[in-house]
Amino acid sequence: KGGTTDGLDSLLGEEGLGSMAFPELGRKTVQRKRVVKKKEEKVDDSDMRSTRRVPGKTLFLLVRYKGGRRWTFPKADRAHGQQMNETLLRLSERQFGQQLRPYIVGGCPFSYRKRKGQLHPGIEGRKIFYYRARLIPGSELVLPDDSPVEDWAWCQRQELPEFLEGGEWYAVRESLPLDEINVSLE
Repeated sequence: KGGTTDGLDSLLGEEGLGSMAFPELGRKTVQRKRVVKKKEEKVDDSDMRSTRRVPGKTLFLLVRYKGGRRWTFPKADRAHGQQMNETLLRLSERQFGQQLRPYIVGGCPFSYRKRKGQLHPGIEGRKIFYYRARLIPGSELVLPDDSPVEDWAWCQRQELPEFLEGGEWYAVRESLPLDEINVSLE
């Protein structure tokens, strides 16, 4: 065994490869990458204005308009002939500022509500259409000075009945996504 290794070393030395070393037989050593643990941020779950208040849960944006008593989903009137997508983006920019960028999911409403009213002569009421949107990461809600919004809250699905008026909750409750489904098949 020793002669073969010495002969190989001398042959490699003659070729100018004398400093080349072969690995030792036996156990391999592998260097492991050091895993850097992420520092967990403490999040206050009671801060209703924080989008990070309940990690892993879907949150819904509710607003209270100036002069209003009730919480509601964000709303805006659609100008005749204006596409709904344009209306939704205009609502977001005017009411929540340019730093809040929603991604509008789909082109049709997920629910609607009919309201009777006599506010405008000749119009018996109005329809309210509810659209779904996702918040693009890095977006931030900063109210512009001329925003009609007085306050806002990011609510979990189970908190919505406490905030919304009964008719509005009834109109959207069947169409909102569920975070957890606990089904027992007995």
